[in-house]
Formats: sequence, structure tokens, C-alpha cells
Amino acid sequence: MEESGIFKRNLAVKLTAAEFAEKATELANVYEEIEDTERAAKAAAAGFKDEIGGLRTRAKTLRSIVKDKVIYRDVECKWVPDWASKSMILRRLDTQEAVDVRAMTAEELQGSFDLSPEDRRLPDTRETDQEDGEDDGEGDIETDGEPV
Repeated sequence: MEESGIFKRNLAVKLTAAEFAEKATELANVYEEIEDTERAAKAAAAGFKDEIGGLRTRAKTLRSIVKDKVIYRDVECKWVPDWASKSMILRRLDTQEAVDVRAMTAEELQGSFDLSPEDRRLPDTRETDQEDGEDDGEGDIETDGEPV
């Protein structure tokens, strides 16, 4: 039942040319905003994904440290020769604990004498105790009364 008098009802009204142009421009702007917002959402999601990945990696590292109760740090070490086994032992300088072992190289085996370049050279002449160059036998090692 309708009331008597004038009232408003929402009904279809044909657009004028100006109204049509205005609504078409508004529609284009809204679609552009939708695309911009979707791009921003994808970029934000990718950023959050990267941030979450970084946090997961950090959590795994910390979990390992807490579980094992050790942390890896740079520690001063030194290769030390073991002449008996002809090997080189890598030792921590803070605890002297052996960390690694390897065989000595040929150069390391030869370098065991640690001679300076001057010491490696043979003397030009034989040194003697006497000025005339003759050996008097003093200082020689004897075995059974015979000079060696």
C-alpha cells in the first residue's frame, strides 16, 4: 500500500553525456588504483617472505647454538711440526687443542734445520786450532786409544 503524497524511490535514470564521461573516467581511475594496490600487496608479500626467511635462518642458527652449547668463532691457530710422525698439527693457541693434522711437505722436512743462508754455505777453508794449518789431534774423539 502506497502512501499518498510525494516520495522518492531509487529508479534507473539515463545518464547525460557529461555524466557518462565522468563515470567512465572514475571507473578507469578505480581500476588503476586496484592494479597499484595489488602490485604493492605483492611487493609487500615478497618483502615479508624475505624477512620471514631471514628470521627462520637466524632461528635455526640460534637453535643449533643453544642445543650444542657452542658457537663458532675465529680462533688463532698455528701449524706445529711433529717430527716423530713427520706431520704438521694445527693447534688452537687458546687451548693448545689439536684441530687438524696433515703430512709434512718435502720443503717442511728439509726446513727442519732452520739454517740461515750463511749457515747453509760451506766454509771457504777448514778452520784449525794452529796457525800453520796442521792438526795437532787435540779435541779429537778417541775410541780405544785410537783417534777417529
